[in-house]
Amino acid sequence: MGSATALAGCALIALTGGETGYSVAAWAVMGAAVVQAVYHFAIKPLLRHRTGLEVACYAMWAGTALLLPLAPGALGEVVRAPLDATLAALYLGLLPSAAGFVVWGYAVARLTVTAATAALYLVPGVALVVAYLWLGETPTLVEVAGGVVTLAGVVLLGRATPKRRGAPADGVTPAKETASPARPR
Repeated sequence: MGSATALAGCALIALTGGETGYSVAAWAVMGAAVVQAVYHFAIKPLLRHRTGLEVACYAMWAGTALLLPLAPGALGEVVRAPLDATLAALYLGLLPSAAGFVVWGYAVARLTVTAATAALYLVPGVALVVAYLWLGETPTLVEVAGGVVTLAGVVLLGRATPKRRGAPADGVTPAKETASPARPR
């Protein structure tokens, strides 16, 4: 029930149209969401044997390898790009992307995929607030309503009690973090 409510709120925000309306770009975002969902479920078994940092690094290196054919053109564009654009791209690659994937791997290793992804329903609402505060974009009444419905769905998800307590989610035990041995007292 919570997922359906949160999804309905996200749909209100996404489909209100705004200045651009529903477009091909919206389908690209939907495709990205599907690929992201596959990623969430694909990394869960990997986290049995690897840490979140390791899984994130493997994923980023795989993505880098897939982009190598574009490297010659990209290098020329980086040289011609303004410094602030290059710094913004570096920031986006390092902080929200790289750090985000490491933290995500840590969370998915310790929660069910469903519980971890429930927090992602907050993204459209947070984006509305950030767009308002940072970019000066005023949300429509329907978008604000979508944000409220989304928050209600996330609250419902948080109040749902799991069917099994005490056992790791999906039977997956997270990879052990490297730690120094305890010293005798």
